[in-house]
Amino acid sequence: QVFWFRHTDVTDARNFFSEEVTPFRLNQVGAVVGGPIVKNKTFFYASYQAFRLKDFFPYTADVPTPGEVAAALTCVTTGAGCLIPGLAIPGPGDDMIFGTGDDGTPNTIGLNLLSFYPINPAGFVFVSAPNTLKVDGFHIKIDHVFNERHNLSAKYIFGDSQQSQPAFSAA
Repeated sequence: QVFWFRHTDVTDARNFFSEEVTPFRLNQVGAVVGGPIVKNKTFFYASYQAFRLKDFFPYTADVPTPGEVAAALTCVTTGAGCLIPGLAIPGPGDDMIFGTGDDGTPNTIGLNLLSFYPINPAGFVFVSAPNTLKVDGFHIKIDHVFNERHNLSAKYIFGDSQQSQPAFSAA
């Protein structure tokens, strides 16, 4: 017996978090075979299954607002407005850990890194990260009948998977 299941995005609706229908490809194939090796004595059964998925994982990610970035830079450079609940941040001085040099100016490395981080007035952005999944598995079973009271059975099972699912945290 052989089977194949295929799903594409042709009839899919747009995900709530996406502006368009995100690509979706799913293929699942498999086969099973079994029968006697020695009539009424030895039998085998084997199966194989493969699962392939390629899609995009849309979600919202929290990012700082321009006001939050400005407040953090003010805090680092002047020490003013540093009242962040649960976080004590010192003002300017000799503390490169918090992004300032001795003169209270923001660290240029920190500013350059900040330029790569998304900032949005809404405090979040829509993200669509690629997701792939590849799963293969098979099993083989052999049974042997010695007599009415004695049987021997051996089975080997194998499975392997690779996945590149994006990190996700739900609030």
